[in-house]
Amino acid sequence: MIDHPKGLIWDSTNYSCAYDAFFSVLYQLWHQDPNRWAGDFSNISSSMKDLAIGFQLVASNESTFEDVRNKVRQTLHGKFGDMFPYGCRGTSVEDLAVKVFHNTNINASTQLECVNCQFTDEPVENELSSVIFNASEGITSTKDQLRQTLVRESDASCPDCLMPLKQVTSYYNVPNILLFSVGGQKISVSKHIKIRTVSGSKTYQLKGLVYHGAFHFTSRMVTSDGSVWFHDGQLGANCQYEKKLNEFTGTELRRCHNRQMSLVVYAQD
Repeated sequence: MIDHPKGLIWDSTNYSCAYDAFFSVLYQLWHQDPNRWAGDFSNISSSMKDLAIGFQLVASNESTFEDVRNKVRQTLHGKFGDMFPYGCRGTSVEDLAVKVFHNTNINASTQLECVNCQFTDEPVENELSSVIFNASEGITSTKDQLRQTLVRESDASCPDCLMPLKQVTSYYNVPNILLFSVGGQKISVSKHIKIRTVSGSKTYQLKGLVYHGAFHFTSRMVTSDGSVWFHDGQLGANCQYEKKLNEFTGTELRRCHNRQMSLVVYAQD
């Protein structure tokens, strides 16, 4: 475990705060168990594999953290120049999360189900990924955001009993990391969430949050001992200890130094 988490230093020529905030959270997660996460990262996408390889080089002092960031950024810029520009133009951390975690394999399906008589329709492939987008009215927490993403009300009626059907989405292989896009939503941050599977419940712990405001991204990361650290690349590589996660309320985590949360990162136990 890292006693004092390491963060990225902001590039004032080619604004890098979206990468700094997001990649610093991922690095801290990787460093808690490199043997596990090296393989898990590599199985997610080519970008995550590049990060895993780069993180190992950083940990062994064979590369700087900033060089790893810049190489992954260069690759993303080459593929999606307008989305990941250089200079003083901004980058969306949600777009960054989607592209870094992008995998062409379909990993979910959706089917209509009746809770009254157990009718189920044929499943249809769904493009749900590790990144959860859902700004439906009435969502109060990230746990609620996940629940309403996986189970929605349907306009269709059951052909057998005429009761309303629910639209249920399931992962084929439950991701080890879940990312919640929460920009603009005044919802509470759940400190852990669960997904039910045929083999039992999978529990995810809060690992980090990315915040945005005044054209700048910062982050909080949660270490394995439950400590919460603040990072702002404009202040350098060092992270500032705040307090234990259990001392925060879910509402308190929504804001950080006058910035609103944009992305919430969870990892499976």
